[in-house]
Amino acid sequence: MSNQSLALRKRFGALLQRIHQHPLVLPVTIFLALFFASLVLFITSGATTLGASDARVVNLSIDGVNQSLPTRAKTVAELLERLDVEVSETDVIEPSLSTEISGDDFSINLYRSRNVLIVDGDQRVFAETANPAPRGVVEEVGIEVHPDDIVEKDTSEPIDAVGAIREGVISERIIIERSTPLLLNLFGVDYELRTHADTVEELLLERGITLAEAAVFPEPDEVLEPDMAVFVTDPNKEIVMEEESIEQPQEYVDDYDILIGNSEIREEGRPGKRVVVYEISVDGSRSILDEVIVQQPITQVVAQGRKPPTVVGDRAEVMRAAGISQSEFYYVDIIIQKESNWGVTAQNVSSGAYGLCQALPGAKMASAGSDWPSNPVTQLRWCDSYAKQRYGSWSNAFDFWQRNRWW
Repeated sequence: MSNQSLALRKRFGALLQRIHQHPLVLPVTIFLALFFASLVLFITSGATTLGASDARVVNLSIDGVNQSLPTRAKTVAELLERLDVEVSETDVIEPSLSTEISGDDFSINLYRSRNVLIVDGDQRVFAETANPAPRGVVEEVGIEVHPDDIVEKDTSEPIDAVGAIREGVISERIIIERSTPLLLNLFGVDYELRTHADTVEELLLERGITLAEAAVFPEPDEVLEPDMAVFVTDPNKEIVMEEESIEQPQEYVDDYDILIGNSEIREEGRPGKRVVVYEISVDGSRSILDEVIVQQPITQVVAQGRKPPTVVGDRAEVMRAAGISQSEFYYVDIIIQKESNWGVTAQNVSSGAYGLCQALPGAKMASAGSDWPSNPVTQLRWCDSYAKQRYGSWSNAFDFWQRNRWW
């Protein structure tokens, strides 16, 4: 070894001895060792870092508890697996587990399934759900609620221990406060509404109406009931409610087992009832604000006799000779009796109508025979033709005559 190399080795050894004796050598060495060890662990374990270009910031919410964290996980499922977060089949995860995590501020919501007690008046319904919204839970189990009904969580009362044991652990109670449907007649205009007021006065205050500004029916302290009608009008007017009768309708049916001129009641029926709300002005005039039928009228059914009695004697012989069916003798007899009292030459001095059926003019009957002025058979032949041409039958002609007293 040359003298030059030997001199260099001596100088390097002296330098190492000075470095080894420096007080910062040990801390620096430990720091470097830990740094390289952490770097190796990071690479091998797939840990996350905000500085890496492929990392994403995720906002994770579990039952409303929020946290933000960086991750290199590619999907929602992968992230939750890395965090040891288990998801059951009854839990709700938004978005789905297979959704890819893209971009920063990616949001994931996890709603744990829980046992819920729904209290709807006297009804109690137990449900297992992950729906976070009280109204959503209620609709999920098939309970219909109106937009004006109040549906909210309640923790003010202890949950029934016996019921909780029987139905399972109850972690939440949902209370449904039903609104009351009403008809509000406000100065003559009807409004269908729903309210949580208990009395008429509370309803008016809810609507910004004071008792000094209006006359009210029913009384202000009246407890509100479903479908009740509340009337508000000018304070100078009075509101009264009266019960009135509704006339009973009648229906007539033909009965060919009852003689004509007789009738029988088949169904009694009954009158109806209605409650009418009147607005009474200072001058006493009344106007109807509303009316409610409290009892529908029931129709009375009356059977009218349609069976003709037997006509005998000369009249029957004349009708038979004129070719009139015996089944129509009764109708013919009544009409002729009423028109002329069976007077062949009977004449109406006012109109000039003539004969048994009071033809106008009487000469019309010449079409049945030239002896029409004095022959009852000839006159009845013409009368028979007239009845059938105009009314279709003597029976129909009789119905018309009964209603109008002429034919």
